[in-house]
Amino acid sequence: MIVRSGYAHGVINGIDAEEASHMPGVLGIFTGPDLAAANIKNMLLGQAVPTANGSPMHRPSCPVLTSDKVRYVGDPLAIVVAETAARAKDAAEQVFINIDSLPAVTGAKAAAAPGAPQLHDGVPGNVAAEFHYGDAEKVAAAFATAAHVTRLEIPSNRIVVCPMEPRSAIAEYDMESDRWTLRVGCQGVFGLKNGLANVLGVERDKVRVLTGNVGGSFGMKSAVYPEYLALFHAAKALGRPVKWTDERSESFVSDSHGRDHEMTCELALDVDGNFLAVRVSGYGNLGAYVGRGTPIPPTANAVKNTIGVYGTPFLEVATKLVVTNTQPVGAYRGAGRPEGNYYMERLVDTAAAEMGRSRVELRRRNHILAEMMPYKAPNGTSYDSGEFTALLDETLLRADWDGFETRKEESRARGRLRGRGIGRGRAGNRPGADGTHCLRRRGPVPHGVPDRLCAAVRVGRSDVSGPQPSGTSENKSARCQRVWRGRLRRVAAGSSEPVVDALSEYGIRHIDMPATPHKVWQAIRQAQSSGQR
Repeated sequence: MIVRSGYAHGVINGIDAEEASHMPGVLGIFTGPDLAAANIKNMLLGQAVPTANGSPMHRPSCPVLTSDKVRYVGDPLAIVVAETAARAKDAAEQVFINIDSLPAVTGAKAAAAPGAPQLHDGVPGNVAAEFHYGDAEKVAAAFATAAHVTRLEIPSNRIVVCPMEPRSAIAEYDMESDRWTLRVGCQGVFGLKNGLANVLGVERDKVRVLTGNVGGSFGMKSAVYPEYLALFHAAKALGRPVKWTDERSESFVSDSHGRDHEMTCELALDVDGNFLAVRVSGYGNLGAYVGRGTPIPPTANAVKNTIGVYGTPFLEVATKLVVTNTQPVGAYRGAGRPEGNYYMERLVDTAAAEMGRSRVELRRRNHILAEMMPYKAPNGTSYDSGEFTALLDETLLRADWDGFETRKEESRARGRLRGRGIGRGRAGNRPGADGTHCLRRRGPVPHGVPDRLCAAVRVGRSDVSGPQPSGTSENKSARCQRVWRGRLRRVAAGSSEPVVDALSEYGIRHIDMPATPHKVWQAIRQAQSSGQR
């Protein structure tokens, strides 16, 4: 059982576990000083992002069990180990925590304001980093000459992940081999193993992570959590495996949260409705500490995804990353990708309404066109394929967009309200180290490309004790790249295999290497237009 802070911010004057330690069934109670004496370090979490002025990002280390100051409700203070969960709970309730409460701040914008309560001495003004991307002068010039500017305040509210299956773990320590083993439902076993080894101060081959059924996660269960390190210490100190299972109410204050951004989004358009520039600025709430992946969603992923499927000449993203008296935020369900697409789609809809234009036609007018491929976007992304207008038209046809008013009136006659919305999303895929791509299918594929041409091979690793492979890790993307690289090379070599490769359905026997998705789509289009199929 983990003893947690009930205060969002406060100074710890003392932790008294004497009475609790003598209760029936209690095997041990451990606090921050116990872990420090065992050389278990603080956790340095999260990725650093480049700052606007080039200075290092402030990343305060996170104690496994805090002993000087609490910074959010749920901050872990002690671990109670007993023969049963019930006895551990009883003992945890008897651990006395003396805390002097301090003023707290939970909103990112409020935390960055002058006079706000300060969380860390090493994070002045609570701003861990100021991120900037884009040519500010060119963006400003585009806005200055725009015939119309749409401006929106868009909050992306904080989300509790709340999986059906809470986190749980069993920690073991083998004294003879000096080896640590953690059985845990997690994503990214290599990342977890490496992070645990770093905090324990041991070589990576001394840590083994086994994961079976992960359950709900969407990124949340990939982090190095303090409970796992506390379990390791207890297992070594007691000489026996130690098990912990989170509970529903506890998971609300122990799991990393998602989202929590406050953004101002602006779109500049000319008199004909052509996009001139888009600008996103605001705040990203990190929580009390920089969590795994936390700085990326409101910064790098906002850069990568706000453009979406539109040919926008200029982009600027400026974000303040702020620490607050809240549970640390982590990567969750797209980690900034849905937000970026959402910003742009909201801007397009609003601009259409303000300018008296069709939201469908405004989208069509600004699509990146197939003949523009390969297209270099202002966010640095290279688009090698995509037929966004054709996909939009097919979607509208299947949805019977033009028949909406009839359906709306039918619903009204039955006392019901009917609405509709439209939005586009783009998901990219990075090339492998050798420049090859993994071909993945996300939604309808243009020109009737067969499903198996776009099938991705799914494979996972559940038991990790050795070193991480060099380059890309052994995961579905790497395996997919190898499978498709081999298949495309067989086609390029004029393989006489029966119809195994889906490309052969089009009579295609050669593709110049490296066989990028763009080259594949181009070859298919050429085969179709020449009547090969």
